[in-house]
Amino acid sequence: MACFSKSSSFSKTFGLRNVLNLTHLLKIIHRMLYK
Repeated sequence: MACFSKSSSFSKTFGLRNVLNLTHLLKIIHRMLYK
């Protein structure tokens, strides 16, 4: 169970980081389009 909870928490943090990266990429694309 401890191993499972560790992997789930890791996936949660990884997902959060992915979302932040996606929003950052969207901001860059938006800036490029509307320069």
